Amino acid sequence: MLMPPCVVLAKMTNSERAEVAGRDVDQTIVIPTRNDAVRLASCLGSILEARSRSWDFEVLVMDNSDDAHREAIAAAVAACADARVRHVAMTDVGLMAARHQGVELSNGGIVSFIDQDELLLPAWFEGVQACMRDPRVALATGPLVPRYEARPPDWFEYFWQIDKDGRHMLPLTLYDGGDVERDIDPLWVLGGNLTIRRSVFDEVHGSHPDSMPPELEAFEGDGETGLTVKVRAAGYRARYSPDCAVLHAVPPSRMTLDHMQRRARYDGRVASFTDARRENGMGPSQGVPEIPDVAVAAQRPLPRRAAEFAARRLRAVVAPRSPRPLPTLGPKMVAQDVRRQMAQASRDGYESQRELLAVVPGLRDYVCRPDFLGVNAALPADSLDGFKEHRARQTP
Repeated sequence: MLMPPCVVLAKMTNSERAEVAGRDVDQTIVIPTRNDAVRLASCLGSILEARSRSWDFEVLVMDNSDDAHREAIAAAVAACADARVRHVAMTDVGLMAARHQGVELSNGGIVSFIDQDELLLPAWFEGVQACMRDPRVALATGPLVPRYEARPPDWFEYFWQIDKDGRHMLPLTLYDGGDVERDIDPLWVLGGNLTIRRSVFDEVHGSHPDSMPPELEAFEGDGETGLTVKVRAAGYRARYSPDCAVLHAVPPSRMTLDHMQRRARYDGRVASFTDARRENGMGPSQGVPEIPDVAVAAQRPLPRRAAEFAARRLRAVVAPRSPRPLPTLGPKMVAQDVRRQMAQASRDGYESQRELLAVVPGLRDYVCRPDFLGVNAALPADSLDGFKEHRARQTP
């Protein structure tokens, strides 16, 4: 059940609000939000209820919503009646834009990125503080615990993986590193619960392109993964605390084959983004891992991959396919079938993005920019037009 909108915690005059909004604070929490005022209100309520007694903090709500939702988002912020919570109406689109602009507006030396569909647990602030006591630690995180809004299907349990890094289900951005505070690989600091020193964020030149609306999906990249690769390459440490935990909403729509396939197609596009940068001679200091971690499709010879993708594209135009119905078998067999369909979706996402890199003017140059701060974040006009024309040609 969702929490009610955040309650009034403080009544201040306009001058007091201005003073709080402009002062230096210990920590800035950046919440990229889009079209969901109810979840945002719950998220804000959890932050203010878990508030730290020892650190000053501020919250920046980076509103990437459609015009129809802007008023409701602003109202959710206003309902907090707390000057530490600010609403920022954005014009740039995408998760990276929200994160970058949030950092630019931040007053804190430590910046935390939290998603709108998450709830902070009461000890979260103390967990962050414990992680960041060591000046060599640049990144901090904690568990991303599922908050199921419906009973998961039986096959869902088979998507949990357990290894030396903990228990995780990456298609839903869920992660549990255990009950002990410890150092972890920076790549396990996921975007829904990511804290970073502002100075390090600036030093490594920020994040990479991330989730976009469908009409701009050609410009998606590896998001915070590129950021954490750069932080690791710079020699900084990442720290995990079980206290630094958030509840991550899992609505019924995410517990479906359709969602798993869409996530797999996105992962394929991300792999293409990383490969393109690697082919351009970029390495870890530019956010490209040393060890290739690309889609399975990339392991087969290019002519064969291209021929297979062209054949699938032709079949899709002639007879558009829906996800194949799940078999009426046991949950383990269903999970195996879902994985097979996800693997195909990932290959399709990878190959479709490779095709775009070849035919959309300026897209490869955009993908291979050294960083995406400031003017480098702007989408090239020729690429926007080229992608629009390509989509129009592909529509039956």
